[in-house]
Amino acid sequence: MSKTPSETLIEWKDEIFHEIDSSSDRFVEQLRSLCRQPSVSAQSLGLNETAELVSRFLRDAGFTVEAFSPIKGPPILFAELASKTGRKTLVFYNHYDVQPVEPVELWKHPPFSATVEDGRVYARGASDNKGNIVSRLMAISAFLKVTGTVPCNLKWVIEGEEEIGSPHFSEFITRYKERLAGDSAVWEFGGLDYEDRPLVTLGLKGMLYVEFRVQTALKDSHSARAAVVENPAWRLVRMLDTITDEDGRIMVEGWYDDVKPFSQEELEVIRAMPL
Repeated sequence: MSKTPSETLIEWKDEIFHEIDSSSDRFVEQLRSLCRQPSVSAQSLGLNETAELVSRFLRDAGFTVEAFSPIKGPPILFAELASKTGRKTLVFYNHYDVQPVEPVELWKHPPFSATVEDGRVYARGASDNKGNIVSRLMAISAFLKVTGTVPCNLKWVIEGEEEIGSPHFSEFITRYKERLAGDSAVWEFGGLDYEDRPLVTLGLKGMLYVEFRVQTALKDSHSARAAVVENPAWRLVRMLDTITDEDGRIMVEGWYDDVKPFSQEELEVIRAMPL
Protein backbone atom coordinates (compact mmCIF):
# COMPACT_ATOMS: atom_id res chain seq x y z
CA MET A 1 0.00 0.00 0.00
CA SER A 2 1.39 3.39 -1.01
CA LYS A 3 1.92 5.97 1.70
CA THR A 4 -0.11 9.16 1.96
CA PRO A 5 1.69 12.52 1.53
CA SER A 6 1.29 13.11 5.28
CA GLU A 7 2.93 9.78 6.13
CA THR A 8 5.75 10.52 3.70
CA LEU A 9 6.25 13.95 5.27
CA ILE A 10 6.53 12.48 8.77
CA GLU A 11 8.97 9.83 7.58
CA TRP A 12 11.24 12.34 5.81
CA LYS A 13 10.78 15.30 8.18
CA ASP A 14 14.22 15.22 9.81
CA GLU A 15 16.01 14.82 6.49
CA ILE A 16 14.00 17.64 4.94
CA PHE A 17 14.89 20.00 7.80
CA HIS A 18 18.52 18.92 7.56
CA GLU A 19 18.52 19.68 3.84
CA ILE A 20 17.05 23.13 4.51
CA ASP A 21 19.73 23.86 7.11
CA SER A 22 22.58 22.60 4.95
CA SER A 23 21.48 24.61 1.90
CA SER A 24 20.60 27.84 3.72
CA ASP A 25 23.77 29.68 2.65
CA ARG A 26 23.00 29.00 -1.00
CA PHE A 27 19.49 30.35 -0.67
CA VAL A 28 20.66 33.41 1.25
CA GLU A 29 22.86 34.21 -1.74
CA GLN A 30 19.88 33.63 -4.02
CA LEU A 31 17.87 36.08 -1.92
CA ARG A 32 20.68 38.62 -2.08
CA SER A 33 20.88 38.35 -5.87
CA LEU A 34 17.12 38.93 -6.08
CA CYS A 35 17.28 41.87 -3.69
CA ARG A 36 20.13 43.48 -5.62
CA GLN A 37 17.81 43.67 -8.63
CA PRO A 38 15.67 46.84 -8.27
CA SER A 39 11.96 46.29 -8.93
CA VAL A 40 10.02 49.43 -7.94
CA SER A 41 6.57 49.24 -9.52
CA ALA A 42 5.68 52.86 -8.64
CA GLN A 43 8.64 53.95 -10.80
CA SER A 44 8.52 51.15 -13.42
CA LEU A 45 12.07 50.33 -12.37
CA GLY A 46 13.62 46.96 -13.24
CA LEU A 47 10.37 44.98 -13.39
CA ASN A 48 11.00 43.00 -16.57
CA GLU A 49 14.50 42.11 -15.43
CA THR A 50 13.20 40.94 -12.05
CA ALA A 51 10.46 38.85 -13.65
CA GLU A 52 13.10 37.12 -15.78
CA LEU A 53 15.27 36.44 -12.71
CA VAL A 54 12.36 34.98 -10.73
CA SER A 55 11.32 32.92 -13.74
CA ARG A 56 14.82 31.44 -13.91
CA PHE A 57 14.72 30.57 -10.21
CA LEU A 58 11.39 28.79 -10.70
CA ARG A 59 12.61 26.80 -13.70
CA ASP A 60 15.79 25.82 -11.89
CA ALA A 61 13.58 24.47 -9.08
CA GLY A 62 11.67 22.27 -11.53
CA PHE A 63 8.61 24.40 -12.30
CA THR A 64 7.16 24.94 -15.74
CA VAL A 65 6.73 28.70 -16.09
CA GLU A 66 4.55 30.93 -18.26
CA ALA A 67 4.89 34.71 -18.39
CA PHE A 68 1.63 36.56 -18.99
CA SER A 69 2.06 40.12 -20.28
CA PRO A 70 -0.92 42.39 -19.63
CA ILE A 71 -1.80 45.10 -22.14
CA LYS A 72 -0.01 47.43 -19.74
CA GLY A 73 2.26 46.56 -16.85
CA PRO A 74 5.03 44.03 -16.18
CA PRO A 75 4.88 40.24 -16.64
CA ILE A 76 2.83 38.04 -14.31
CA LEU A 77 4.40 34.63 -13.78
CA PHE A 78 2.34 31.43 -13.59
CA ALA A 79 4.30 28.33 -12.56
CA GLU A 80 3.28 24.71 -11.98
CA LEU A 81 4.93 21.71 -10.36
CA ALA A 82 3.14 18.35 -10.30
CA SER A 83 3.34 15.95 -7.38
CA LYS A 84 4.04 12.26 -7.90
CA THR A 85 2.17 11.28 -4.74
CA GLY A 86 -0.40 13.92 -3.79
CA ARG A 87 -3.70 14.72 -5.44
CA LYS A 88 -4.40 18.01 -3.69
CA THR A 89 -3.37 21.34 -5.23
CA LEU A 90 -1.91 24.27 -3.33
CA VAL A 91 -1.81 27.74 -4.90
CA PHE A 92 0.89 30.23 -3.91
CA TYR A 93 0.71 33.98 -4.44
CA ASN A 94 3.67 36.37 -4.24
CA HIS A 95 4.90 39.58 -5.83
CA TYR A 96 8.35 40.59 -6.99
CA ASP A 97 7.88 44.38 -6.92
CA VAL A 98 8.85 46.56 -3.97
CA GLN A 99 8.12 49.98 -2.53
CA PRO A 100 10.25 53.01 -3.46
CA VAL A 101 13.38 53.41 -1.35
CA GLU A 102 13.06 57.10 -0.51
CA PRO A 103 14.15 58.73 1.75
CA VAL A 104 17.50 57.14 0.87
CA GLU A 105 19.38 59.03 3.58
CA LEU A 106 17.58 57.01 6.27
CA TRP A 107 19.08 53.74 5.05
CA LYS A 108 22.05 52.40 6.99
CA HIS A 109 23.09 50.38 3.92
CA PRO A 110 22.29 51.10 0.25
CA PRO A 111 18.75 49.79 -0.34
CA PHE A 112 19.73 47.41 -3.15
CA SER A 113 23.07 46.29 -1.72
CA ALA A 114 21.62 43.27 0.15
CA THR A 115 24.19 43.78 2.88
CA VAL A 116 24.41 40.97 5.45
CA GLU A 117 24.86 42.14 9.03
CA ASP A 118 24.22 40.25 12.27
CA GLY A 119 22.55 37.41 10.41
CA ARG A 120 20.11 39.65 8.52
CA VAL A 121 19.87 40.73 4.90
CA TYR A 122 19.27 44.47 4.59
CA ALA A 123 17.59 45.46 1.33
CA ARG A 124 14.34 46.82 -0.01
CA GLY A 125 12.12 43.77 -0.52
CA ALA A 126 14.16 41.39 1.64
CA SER A 127 11.05 40.82 3.72
CA ASP A 128 8.25 42.09 1.49
CA ASN A 129 8.18 40.03 -0.62
CA LYS A 130 11.35 38.56 -2.07
CA GLY A 131 12.26 36.75 1.14
CA ASN A 132 8.97 34.86 1.01
CA ILE A 133 9.61 33.80 -2.58
CA VAL A 134 13.06 32.42 -1.79
CA SER A 135 11.97 30.71 1.44
CA ARG A 136 9.26 28.83 -0.47
CA LEU A 137 11.75 27.87 -3.15
CA MET A 138 14.01 26.62 -0.36
CA ALA A 139 11.32 24.39 1.13
CA ILE A 140 10.31 23.03 -2.28
CA SER A 141 13.93 22.33 -3.18
CA ALA A 142 14.39 20.40 0.07
CA PHE A 143 11.33 18.25 -0.60
CA LEU A 144 12.53 17.45 -4.12
CA LYS A 145 16.08 16.69 -2.99
CA VAL A 146 15.01 14.35 -0.16
CA THR A 147 11.83 12.71 -1.47
CA GLY A 148 12.04 13.26 -5.22
CA THR A 149 8.69 15.05 -5.28
CA VAL A 150 6.45 17.51 -3.43
CA PRO A 151 3.55 16.37 -1.24
CA CYS A 152 0.92 18.14 -3.38
CA ASN A 153 0.58 19.80 -6.76
CA LEU A 154 1.81 23.38 -6.72
CA LYS A 155 0.61 26.40 -8.68
CA TRP A 156 2.42 29.68 -8.17
CA VAL A 157 1.42 33.18 -9.23
CA ILE A 158 3.99 35.97 -8.88
CA GLU A 159 3.10 39.47 -10.08
CA GLY A 160 4.93 42.79 -10.30
CA GLU A 161 2.38 45.45 -9.35
CA GLU A 162 1.14 44.51 -5.87
CA GLU A 163 2.69 47.60 -4.30
CA ILE A 164 0.58 49.88 -6.50
CA GLY A 165 -2.70 48.01 -6.10
CA SER A 166 -2.37 45.34 -8.83
CA PRO A 167 -4.08 47.48 -11.51
CA HIS A 168 -3.66 44.89 -14.27
CA PHE A 169 -4.05 41.69 -12.25
CA SER A 170 -7.72 41.25 -13.18
CA GLU A 171 -6.67 40.78 -16.80
CA PHE A 172 -4.53 37.83 -15.72
CA ILE A 173 -7.32 36.36 -13.55
CA THR A 174 -9.72 36.48 -16.48
CA ARG A 175 -7.24 34.67 -18.72
CA TYR A 176 -6.10 32.04 -16.18
CA LYS A 177 -9.24 31.62 -14.07
CA GLU A 178 -9.79 27.94 -14.82
CA ARG A 179 -6.13 27.02 -14.36
CA LEU A 180 -5.92 28.74 -10.96
CA ALA A 181 -8.26 26.22 -9.33
CA GLY A 182 -6.87 24.55 -6.21
CA ASP A 183 -7.80 23.04 -2.86
CA SER A 184 -6.20 25.82 -0.86
CA ALA A 185 -4.19 29.00 -1.35
CA VAL A 186 -1.35 30.61 0.57
CA TRP A 187 -0.89 34.35 0.23
CA GLU A 188 2.43 36.15 0.47
CA PHE A 189 2.60 36.20 4.25
CA GLY A 190 4.57 34.08 6.68
CA GLY A 191 7.22 34.59 9.29
CA LEU A 192 7.54 34.94 13.05
CA ASP A 193 5.39 36.89 15.48
CA TYR A 194 6.73 39.17 18.23
CA GLU A 195 7.43 36.11 20.38
CA ASP A 196 9.41 34.40 17.58
CA ARG A 197 6.71 31.82 16.93
CA PRO A 198 6.01 30.67 13.34
CA LEU A 199 2.86 32.39 12.17
CA VAL A 200 0.03 30.87 10.14
CA THR A 201 -2.84 33.26 9.45
CA LEU A 202 -6.14 31.71 8.38
CA GLY A 203 -7.85 34.63 6.71
CA LEU A 204 -7.25 38.38 6.49
CA LYS A 205 -9.30 41.52 6.26
CA GLY A 206 -9.95 43.04 2.85
CA MET A 207 -10.22 46.59 1.60
CA LEU A 208 -13.11 48.51 0.11
CA TYR A 209 -12.73 52.03 -1.18
CA VAL A 210 -15.45 54.66 -0.87
CA GLU A 211 -15.19 57.70 -3.09
CA PHE A 212 -16.86 61.04 -2.35
CA ARG A 213 -17.42 63.61 -5.08
CA VAL A 214 -18.50 67.17 -4.53
CA GLN A 215 -19.14 69.89 -7.09
CA THR A 216 -20.19 73.43 -6.30
CA ALA A 217 -19.18 76.05 -8.87
CA LEU A 218 -18.97 75.09 -12.55
CA LYS A 219 -15.39 76.33 -12.83
CA ASP A 220 -12.44 77.36 -10.66
CA SER A 221 -13.04 80.45 -8.60
CA HIS A 222 -10.56 82.96 -7.24
CA SER A 223 -10.02 82.86 -3.48
CA ALA A 224 -11.26 86.43 -3.27
CA ARG A 225 -14.75 85.04 -3.80
CA ALA A 226 -14.45 82.68 -0.80
CA ALA A 227 -17.03 84.70 1.12
CA VAL A 228 -19.73 84.03 -1.47
CA VAL A 229 -18.72 80.73 -3.16
CA GLU A 230 -18.82 77.65 -0.94
CA ASN A 231 -15.50 75.80 -0.71
CA PRO A 232 -16.13 72.12 -1.64
CA ALA A 233 -13.21 71.05 0.55
CA TRP A 234 -15.20 71.89 3.68
CA ARG A 235 -18.16 69.86 2.43
CA LEU A 236 -15.82 66.90 1.97
CA VAL A 237 -14.45 67.36 5.49
CA ARG A 238 -17.97 67.27 6.95
CA MET A 239 -18.83 64.26 4.78
CA LEU A 240 -15.78 62.35 6.04
CA ASP A 241 -17.09 62.75 9.55
CA THR A 242 -20.24 60.85 8.62
CA ILE A 243 -18.39 57.60 7.70
CA THR A 244 -18.04 56.33 11.28
CA ASP A 245 -19.52 57.09 14.66
CA GLU A 246 -17.50 57.80 17.79
CA ASP A 247 -17.04 54.06 18.43
CA GLY A 248 -15.61 53.44 14.96
CA ARG A 249 -18.71 51.72 13.62
CA ILE A 250 -19.12 52.37 9.90
CA MET A 251 -22.29 54.33 9.20
CA VAL A 252 -22.54 53.68 5.44
CA GLU A 253 -26.03 52.26 4.80
CA GLY A 254 -26.01 48.49 4.27
CA TRP A 255 -22.33 48.11 5.15
CA TYR A 256 -22.87 45.26 7.63
CA ASP A 257 -25.76 43.52 5.86
CA ASP A 258 -23.74 40.49 4.68
CA VAL A 259 -21.05 40.44 7.35
CA LYS A 260 -20.72 37.18 9.27
CA PRO A 261 -20.25 37.91 12.99
CA PHE A 262 -17.29 36.51 14.92
CA SER A 263 -17.81 33.43 17.01
CA GLN A 264 -16.73 33.50 20.64
CA GLU A 265 -13.89 31.09 19.82
CA GLU A 266 -12.64 33.38 17.03
CA LEU A 267 -12.70 36.40 19.32
CA GLU A 268 -10.68 34.55 21.95
CA VAL A 269 -8.05 33.54 19.38
CA ILE A 270 -7.83 37.12 18.05
CA ARG A 271 -7.37 38.51 21.56
CA ALA A 272 -4.57 35.99 22.19
CA MET A 273 -2.57 37.27 19.21
CA PRO A 274 0.48 39.30 20.32
CA LEU A 275 -0.47 42.40 18.35
